[in-house]
Amino acid sequence: MTMRLTLSSAEDFFAVFSLLFYSNLLAFSSLFNGSSFNSLGVSAVAIYNPLTPLLQALQHGVFLIALLLILLRWKLSLVASLRAPIFWLLVALMMGSFLWSDFPSDTMRKSVALFETITFGVYFGSRFSLGKQLQLLAIASSIIIVTSFLYSVALPGSAIETGGHAGDWRGPFIQKNEFAKIIVLCCISTYLYKSKSALWNVTRLAIVSLSGLMIVLSDSKTALLVVSLLFLSVYAYRGLYSLIRNRSALLIPSVSLFLVTLLGSSLLLVSNLGNIANSAGKDLTLTGRTTIWSAVSYKIAERPLLGYGYLGFWRDIYGGSAYVGKVFNNIYLPKDAHNGFLELALAFGFVGVALFGLSFLHTLLRAAALPMPVGVQTAYWPLVYLTFLILYNQTEATLILHNSIFFVLLVALTLSDYHQFKKTQSEKLQVKEMQFEEMQLEPIP
Repeated sequence: MTMRLTLSSAEDFFAVFSLLFYSNLLAFSSLFNGSSFNSLGVSAVAIYNPLTPLLQALQHGVFLIALLLILLRWKLSLVASLRAPIFWLLVALMMGSFLWSDFPSDTMRKSVALFETITFGVYFGSRFSLGKQLQLLAIASSIIIVTSFLYSVALPGSAIETGGHAGDWRGPFIQKNEFAKIIVLCCISTYLYKSKSALWNVTRLAIVSLSGLMIVLSDSKTALLVVSLLFLSVYAYRGLYSLIRNRSALLIPSVSLFLVTLLGSSLLLVSNLGNIANSAGKDLTLTGRTTIWSAVSYKIAERPLLGYGYLGFWRDIYGGSAYVGKVFNNIYLPKDAHNGFLELALAFGFVGVALFGLSFLHTLLRAAALPMPVGVQTAYWPLVYLTFLILYNQTEATLILHNSIFFVLLVALTLSDYHQFKKTQSEKLQVKEMQFEEMQLEPIP
């Protein structure tokens, strides 16, 4: 028993450390790079980091340990893998994309890093239950938030932007939007994880408050909007499932009201987009993103089926991205499409978009089918995270990316055992019902 507990603790430590690695916290990029960024967050100089050799060693080390642990539990890993056959078709497409890339050697090398990231995601999703995944993520998130705050206070010269974004916090990350994005993830995951420990619940609220402060200090409008919508989604999902569970007569009117409100809000937003943009100090091109999207859509039409291969498009003046640079009169060259779905189409074409969409929809339906017991916020985690991905990938590209915590968590949720969670919650409910019946049967003194 002691040996088993020791091994379990070691795996917990490995998982938390790996999540910290995939969050890019350990790179401490802002320590080695000035904030020479334009309004889109594109660096004007090559990003330099002397820790790169160490980070590459950690990347391979995490992969090898995860692979070993997968092989030691090969039956469990196989069962998890069989839950998502469409996902593996997408993986095959990703791994083979070097065959049609204009830069096959580079695409193959980065595809290996992508495969290593997928491997850890498979381990994380097959080894830990949904509740345990959220717990480990909440621990890693707390470390990220506290470390980022202390780093920013101790080293403001590195952690606070200068130039066009002067005064905005970027913490240990390369740019303020990257910083805000990871803090949003940390904020919502920490908030959702509850435990029986009173100390943790107090700490949890302090961590969430600190993360909210740093989102405001980053001055990322997208992060502020997304985190607000995520908190609203938690209560919206909770209310909807409460109505479903109670088979309330208000279910159909409530859903109808929700859809009408959503449609009305969307129409109101579109009709007043100009005023909203002006009040926020922005223009209707979403700080140049619509120009990128238009140029990228033109290039997607040239290779609609399979795209340009993984990271085979954005090659400065040497790849298809040169056309996008010309649209901006070669003032700068974007590093990505600033939209996750367009980035997906660039890399893997409409075949890749279709496979990803089917895999994502399958995971979404499994997540929506989870029971939502009162007070058990773990059940909301898959839906909230998938909502996070949809929202953020309207203006960022974080769907499929190597060494990315966002892709790791997507892989894990794709392969997780949702049936186990249902069984656990059903058993808890049965125990409560039995306890209630026993209380009812007790004689009144």
